[in-house]
Amino acid sequence: MPEQIALPKLLINKGSVYRLAKTIKVTKGEWYVVVTCKSCGKPIYLLNDPFSGHDRNRFVGEGRISTPCRRCHKDAFYNPGELTSIRSEENVDYTQPRVEPSNMPRQPILTKYPDAVPTFGPGQLEDRPKAAAIIARCISFIECSALPT
Repeated sequence: MPEQIALPKLLINKGSVYRLAKTIKVTKGEWYVVVTCKSCGKPIYLLNDPFSGHDRNRFVGEGRISTPCRRCHKDAFYNPGELTSIRSEENVDYTQPRVEPSNMPRQPILTKYPDAVPTFGPGQLEDRPKAAAIIARCISFIECSALPT
């Protein structure tokens, strides 16, 4: 176990919610910032820990972290005190191949998927290939409909 040293704390302000949903490739023996899934009890790997566990309680404040579990698909909120650093005891790769679009008509997302947490940001489309296909279809439809007839 590494010697605990105090690193600068990372404040998550009261009233703020940070969405950490980017899939990372996990390598056995490397250090990661994790939370323990509230549903299945397994670690959810959020970020690489470049400080190798030297300060396992770097996150402070009264805000919340929102993240999905890649194993059981439970999406939950976590307090900063629930984030810690661990050395991975497993290799994990949740990347998925892209899928073909279904060509199904649009559906109201919250009616069809009441537990959905629609959040997008840099790199998120790689983790949500079905959403990427839908967005691409919308863009190509807009581009084609803008052409002069």
